[in-house]
Amino acid sequence: MQQRAFDANLFTKWIVLTGLLWPVGFFVYASLVFILLDGAGRYGLYFTCPTTIALQIATTPLLTSNPCLQHWFTFHFCWNGMIVGAIVGFVQWRFVLRHMNVPDTWITINTIGWAIGGPLAYLSYRLFLYDLALQFAPPLLEALPEITIFTWGILLSELISCFGEQWLLRKQLPKSNHWVLINLLGIAIAGFVYLLLPRWVPIILCVGLVVGVTSGLVLLYEAKPSNAQPPLRTI
Repeated sequence: MQQRAFDANLFTKWIVLTGLLWPVGFFVYASLVFILLDGAGRYGLYFTCPTTIALQIATTPLLTSNPCLQHWFTFHFCWNGMIVGAIVGFVQWRFVLRHMNVPDTWITINTIGWAIGGPLAYLSYRLFLYDLALQFAPPLLEALPEITIFTWGILLSELISCFGEQWLLRKQLPKSNHWVLINLLGIAIAGFVYLLLPRWVPIILCVGLVVGVTSGLVLLYEAKPSNAQPPLRTI
């Protein structure tokens, strides 16, 4: 099967999908966590921590100091990440990357990356990022720390997935050596751009679109066939 170049059509699809997947992933992530706190998942809390279920602490139950609840939340962020990562990976592969003969291992890599990134984001926020957020975050984020947790979870999950994605892309695109760095650069640029935008623009949408452009440009360049390119092996 001959590899298709990453043309302008795929470039546009990649930007749109990435720009939409970040806020959609945020929404799904938040919805699954709130199901745990306010929906059917509460039964799991009662079953797991039956004598320590006092959740009315601080501004969110996620900041509880109870070890039993912390372990339960960590586990919940793990399978949340698996679901969201599988959705993100499948959409990217189905509509863009499969046309470049990138194997569906891309879905597995994103599922694993998000399953690791979710718990790490939650634990790292509890350990040291919470104090920083209180000092530097706007009042809205101080009142709703879940927004910071979910945003940090998506950023960290994407960065972890990028290492596996670069390994996979290098098998199909020999010139693909800067995937992780470009995504880091895209996140940094998005942070700067967000400071210039009106406050009503969601940061997660801004990051998604900017990262979509930067990573899409990398794919556009690295998928360009060279004159002396050896024959590609079929999958």
